[in-house]
Amino acid sequence: MKAEEFLKLYKEGQRDFPGADLSEMDFTCEDISNINLAGATLRKTTLCETNLANANFQNADLREVEITAETRGSNIDFSGANFEGTGMYEGIIEKANFSRANFKDASFAQFLMTNCNFNGSDFSNAWLSETDFSGGSFNGAIFHQAYIDVNFWDADITGADFSYAFFQCSPKDLIETRGIDVTAANFANAVFLPPRLRLKSPEDLDASAIQGAICVSTKSAMNNLNLAKYHRFAVEKMLEEFPST
Repeated sequence: MKAEEFLKLYKEGQRDFPGADLSEMDFTCEDISNINLAGATLRKTTLCETNLANANFQNADLREVEITAETRGSNIDFSGANFEGTGMYEGIIEKANFSRANFKDASFAQFLMTNCNFNGSDFSNAWLSETDFSGGSFNGAIFHQAYIDVNFWDADITGADFSYAFFQCSPKDLIETRGIDVTAANFANAVFLPPRLRLKSPEDLDASAIQGAICVSTKSAMNNLNLAKYHRFAVEKMLEEFPST
């Protein structure tokens, strides 16, 4: 199906397109709210300033999709969707269902995704920069080897796996985040980077709250890590920006 045909049918009132192949289409500035694209394929599709409110993308293939520039929507069902390698920048999605979604190797920047359900989702090796996940539920979510610069205010991280993740904050900052319980998650071998990578001594680490985490603030501490186990882009950033002393 071509984009013109799809949009014509949509504007004529059709809303059900389960299993449709909309790969590599451009929906910039389009309104596709209330649509049913369950099980559809949208690989490398562009969603820029697109209205997705109340849409159904359950189990859809959204690999390498670009979701950018004021794309917005609420009450969207993305449960079980595949976002592997997707880029999500400067959008706003609220009260959406992302349970069991695959975000492996996805890249986020300045994206607001508040009060969403991410239970059981997989963010392994994802790049999460200036992302707002406040009010979200992350029960059993996986952040293995992810780079995390995220607002987790009032989020539920019970059973979440942050092993070998890079946090762009101090342990103290995370422990004091409003409304979260760090004791309910796994932080084994997670690395906490000083905000400016230039601190002279480690931030206080509450070992009883964050078991097995590592606070990196000196070159020698960094050299003691087996960096091969961590996010490759975060490692590159450390190597480029870390003070030599």
